[in-house]
Amino acid sequence: MESKSKNIIIGLISILLAIISSYFLWKGRNIETPINNLGVKPKTAQEQKTLSLSPVSDPNLLLPDLKAEPVSEIYILRDSKTQNREIKFNTIISNLGDGPLEIIGLFDEATDKTRAIQRIKTRQNEIQERTAGYFAFHPDHEHWHFNDFALLEIFYLNSDNSIGAPTAMSSKQTFCLADESRISPPLPNSPANITYDWECDNNTQGISVGWRDNYEAKLAGQEINIQNAPDGRYLLRSTADPFDRILEKDETNNFSEIRVEISGMRIKIIPSS
Repeated sequence: MESKSKNIIIGLISILLAIISSYFLWKGRNIETPINNLGVKPKTAQEQKTLSLSPVSDPNLLLPDLKAEPVSEIYILRDSKTQNREIKFNTIISNLGDGPLEIIGLFDEATDKTRAIQRIKTRQNEIQERTAGYFAFHPDHEHWHFNDFALLEIFYLNSDNSIGAPTAMSSKQTFCLADESRISPPLPNSPANITYDWECDNNTQGISVGWRDNYEAKLAGQEINIQNAPDGRYLLRSTADPFDRILEKDETNNFSEIRVEISGMRIKIIPSS
């Protein structure tokens, strides 16, 4: 009888240990490691190291093709704090490629920064990933931006209309990437509806094929200080991905240019001849 009771106790203990073990295994599989509220599955240190700087050149890659459209909204005002003259301008970036520009966030504990990972689709419906830069929180806009995405530069035009010395450049080069307006007529593989919205978190951002992202001139950061710029004619060059962070189908067509004339607090676009 005593032996039977002992066996029952041992059996109950074994069952209890099995239940406890199963609980911790379940918890280990289902617990979410906080990574800056990214909402993406954390990668191990080894997985992070294996993210290549650029995928092997492959015609099967459905790459984006970024194009900065010409500045169309532009005016001059004075900064309310410094009273400096500033050009306010809009920035429009289009994706004319074969695939979407898609960026996901991955928190890097070593640097305490959120890495921006470009996800590239293939014709075989596979995914390649590469590190494209970093996400950063923009305090004025109160959401997350992808760094080094666009740049506006101003160059003085000489009397013979040749491009002279650089005069100024935009300080804000970070943007929240989103589908705002669809290009018409639609491009092949262009989705009819928005894929990347204006949540502007550090989880997923992007621009679909045949869609534009537009930052209006009135938004914070869409300005250039021209306090010391003399009146005259200037060339404004808008460039998407100025530091080639993004792998694209065509890296040579990212910029557009317009010519303007500045006189005091007035600026007008000079029609191309």
